[in-house]
Amino acid sequence: MYISRKVDREFEKIIENNDAILIYGFFKSGKSTLLRNALKKRKEKTIILTAKESAYEKNLLAFAEKADRLISVEKTSSLFSLFSLFNEREEKVIFVIEEIENIRKQEDEIKRMLKERGENTKIILTTASLDFYNDLSSSRYLDKCSFIPTFEYSEAESFYSKLNSKDKLLFYSVFGSLPYVNMLINEEESLKKNIRNIFIAKSSPIHPYMLYEITKNIGKRSYAYDILSELGSEYKTYSDLLPSLYQENNGLLDKQLSVLLGEGLIEKINPINKIGNRKSRYYCIKDGAVAFYYSYIYPYLDEISELSEKEFFELHVERELGLFTDRMISRALNSYFKRTYMADESGIFDDDGVVFNSSFLKNGEYTLTFIRTNDGKMTSDEAEGIKCKYKKAFFSLNGFDFNAFDVELLSPKDLYKERI
Repeated sequence: MYISRKVDREFEKIIENNDAILIYGFFKSGKSTLLRNALKKRKEKTIILTAKESAYEKNLLAFAEKADRLISVEKTSSLFSLFSLFNEREEKVIFVIEEIENIRKQEDEIKRMLKERGENTKIILTTASLDFYNDLSSSRYLDKCSFIPTFEYSEAESFYSKLNSKDKLLFYSVFGSLPYVNMLINEEESLKKNIRNIFIAKSSPIHPYMLYEITKNIGKRSYAYDILSELGSEYKTYSDLLPSLYQENNGLLDKQLSVLLGEGLIEKINPINKIGNRKSRYYCIKDGAVAFYYSYIYPYLDEISELSEKEFFELHVERELGLFTDRMISRALNSYFKRTYMADESGIFDDDGVVFNSSFLKNGEYTLTFIRTNDGKMTSDEAEGIKCKYKKAFFSLNGFDFNAFDVELLSPKDLYKERI
């Protein structure tokens, strides 16, 4: 399933205007599909090589076999020598290597390719490792370094376009922004049924994806799993994490957080009212589906084979599903405020240790959002009962039974239409 996005057109311009390009995108975030779609419109001869998690020699053999379909390749001793066969030709060529983190030991060869690239050759390199991207992006022989963003909530709705606004938002809060996960959704089924089919079913491809593919570049996976499980759907400081994971501060947590940040699995953010304050830095899992898996599935993996999908859901998921969706809806709201309200800042707000997950700053004034996902519409009595020293906004999953002119009232349908 291919979904056209604004980034598609931007990416086509990048290829048109640059000859040495490095692209980062999270694991199975759609960068390969995006790249292939853009290259279809190019007239140059194109060779696309995908590095696998195997020995360099095996990758090189596979590369040579692929290249032999376009030009005669009898034998090649290195990646650079293979590249040279294309680079020395008079016709224009686009030379692509995907998932270059799998051949990171050949970084010197890759840099040499960039350095000695001929005028008729374009080079495009892609990686799912943020660390490797940062290492390679310093090369002065690169024309352009680009991030492929994951889907915003307003883009992810294309995977379940038949749903109403409320259900779209709930699906986004659980299944997040990764195309690979969203492609598993059956929009004819309920949210609960999809959770059971995608996250809980023993045979679901989500398990190897979450346990191995997105952590493939992490040495000690068990530490990574523990941190991801501890974070879950929450925002936590270093001080929050340390006592829960390690009895003493021996630097191990720092190293593991650095690795997870380097792989793009987590991010560190400051509250919008404490930008630049290192002591107020929070960590969180970037994607909703990853947060869901490590909140409710990973801690109980041994029970998946013992319980039915229905039993597992009722025991470990159902009771806290509302709390989880609350937290994830706040991220969609923050994106909405930034995009539609043109807010100066949007994100979490730290009010003397009490963290509000959704807030924004505009014209020097902070607005804090109170999120309600209970059954029924929000009443005026509920709204008036919430006291806050800052400007307030309310989001209700089921709408409101009152109107207000002095406070912003938001419901799901507002998030899925552009502000005029």
